[in-house]
Amino acid sequence: MLNRGGAGRLGSALLLLALAALCYLPALSAEFIWDDDDYLLANKNLRVADGLARIWLEPRTSPQYYPLVHTAFWVERRLWGFNPRGYHAVNILLHAADALVLWSVLRLLAVPGAWLAAAIFCVHPVHVESVAWVAERKNVLSGLLYLASLRVYLGGAPGGVFAGPAAAGGRLRWTAAYALFVLALLAKTVAASLPVAILLALWWKRGRLTRADVVPLLPFFAAGAALGLTTAWLEKTHVGARGETWDLEPAERLLIAGRALWFYLGKLAWPHPLSFNYPRWAVDPAAWWQWLFPAGCAAAAAALWAARGRIGRGPLTAILFFAAALFPALGFVDVYPFLFSWVADHFQYLASIGPIALAASGVALLGRRLPRGGGAALGVAVVAVFGALTYARAGVFRDRESLWEDTVRKNPASWLAHNNLSMLAEDRGDFAAAERHARQAAALNPGNAMFVNNIGTALMQQGRLDEALEQFARALALDPRHAAAESNRAEVFYRQGRFEEALAHFEAAVRLDPAMPAAHNNLATVLAEAGRGEEAVRHYAEAVRLNPDYALAHYNLGVTLFALGRPGEALEQYTLALSSEARWARPGGKLRVPSAEEARRWRLGTFVFGGEGWGIDFASVHNNIGNTLLALGRNAEAADHLAEAISLRPGFAEAHYNLGIALAGTGRLAEAADSYRRAIALSPRQPDAWNNLGVVLDDLGRADEAVLAWREALRLQPTHAAARANLGAALPGREHGRR
Repeated sequence: MLNRGGAGRLGSALLLLALAALCYLPALSAEFIWDDDDYLLANKNLRVADGLARIWLEPRTSPQYYPLVHTAFWVERRLWGFNPRGYHAVNILLHAADALVLWSVLRLLAVPGAWLAAAIFCVHPVHVESVAWVAERKNVLSGLLYLASLRVYLGGAPGGVFAGPAAAGGRLRWTAAYALFVLALLAKTVAASLPVAILLALWWKRGRLTRADVVPLLPFFAAGAALGLTTAWLEKTHVGARGETWDLEPAERLLIAGRALWFYLGKLAWPHPLSFNYPRWAVDPAAWWQWLFPAGCAAAAAALWAARGRIGRGPLTAILFFAAALFPALGFVDVYPFLFSWVADHFQYLASIGPIALAASGVALLGRRLPRGGGAALGVAVVAVFGALTYARAGVFRDRESLWEDTVRKNPASWLAHNNLSMLAEDRGDFAAAERHARQAAALNPGNAMFVNNIGTALMQQGRLDEALEQFARALALDPRHAAAESNRAEVFYRQGRFEEALAHFEAAVRLDPAMPAAHNNLATVLAEAGRGEEAVRHYAEAVRLNPDYALAHYNLGVTLFALGRPGEALEQYTLALSSEARWARPGGKLRVPSAEEARRWRLGTFVFGGEGWGIDFASVHNNIGNTLLALGRNAEAADHLAEAISLRPGFAEAHYNLGIALAGTGRLAEAADSYRRAIALSPRQPDAWNNLGVVLDDLGRADEAVLAWREALRLQPTHAAARANLGAALPGREHGRR
């Protein structure tokens, strides 16, 4: 079907690259989605000086111990920061490379329709989840190394039949293949199926296996087992795959595996609908019909074994490879995503190669019986249909909201999707929608205290405080150690003016979870407003110790230190707030949109409650830095920050006022007068601004205007001592003594 010459192969390779680029074009403009924050934005290893060493030597400092993936992210972080486009482009290139190496492997094994199989793998919509989701770099990177190792190992003899390390060049080839295999495991341990794939390929070609085939693969099995067990252990102890969900009997695991195999085959044959989160079916060994799934798997394998003499060993090899590559995701090993569903599209990234190669072989063989060009037309039609579906599916991954709305449409019972939609609605200030989705999540998963807490949070933001208290009480009844619910309940008491109760419950939240930075921030906020500044400083300091990137706590600590007369330390905290928040503000890292109430409280000298992921108002930070620099006598620097605050929020009256002070302090009197006038235009009832405007105007020789300004200051505040003194000094017969 394709030219076998060098030019023809080059053209075919370029066509695979073009297919990947075209089908995944929507992913290039996509944002980060679920889990990407943990892998990138919140991954401290990508930012700290010793991050690369920690990636390799401290497994618990990363979301999962796949050090090669996090090393790639560490490098990319230095190339393009947190711009999603770069990460998506790398994923697409890796997927295209996977297709190219797969084509090479299938050609080596003389599989009919090898290029068609690689093309279908490249454009099959079931793989969108692995390619358009940055966190699934694990799949595309480990897949490339897996296939490269397979290609190197089998490439020692004609027909892809490995001659063994004893053959000429065999030891070097074995070493290279082994190194690639270990790297594949360090990207994702699902690659542990490689030695099984090699044995299947050898059996397919020879019809038998010998000791010489198995012995060279023993180190492969050992490495796969060691790293696979490590991943399984971390999945339980670090990721959290333990509890009732994973307490399954052997019969239940067998039922999950049998049904999952048919599910994945079905999605390969008919990829509609595809969903980020599929319904999690009930597993019941007492239901006889559920045993039809594993029984069907056994019957299919037996039938293919019996028919191998007539149809060859290829079909059985393809299906056995499919099952072996899927084994870690079939329920025999506990993985965290089972909390949401027993199946996920990205689980079958490598496994899909078997059925796809089998189907492509069938198309190629059928094409030989069709009229000239019929086989090629059939192949083109398959690739075109799958490519169009992939293009459409990739568009769903453009942002979080699009992904979760698509999930809810296809799986209305997804409490995961409703919960995430609730949080997204809260982030944009749509608290009614946040409440609606939180209630749906709680109805679908009624024993989950987090969802009930989220209902309470949405009610609190709508000002329905008594209803919110009821929800927080419900959440604590479900989970008495739910520190976030305790902290939220305390905030309700604070808003109701019940300060003693608020303080008591914030202290209770800290006791429930001493490692919760937000609880320390919230407790410190109440302590600071109660005049217990030193205690507040200790809790803010603990919040930023627990999370050095907690911008909100740095900001609040700066406010407290300034109020305590420690401007130098306050300046350091404001600067840290700005730098840590800037990390989240890079392209793709969206800040939390504050509610109107939160925005109101984000003025100078005001503290803010909130969790670690909450954004801060850059304008307020720059204004506070400017105000602190004024206190330190650094007027020129203060002017720069205050100008930045105004550029971010042109209607920021206080920043205009402070800029007037800074400009006057540097002798830029006309500009200072303009700043005071802007501050007054935005907020006319400012006696200090009128007084300062008068001082500047007087220095500019505009005494009559100065007198009018001081009189306005006294009209607004008759007891304003500075304005009275300045006016008295300016009027005839009075002693000069302007202030």
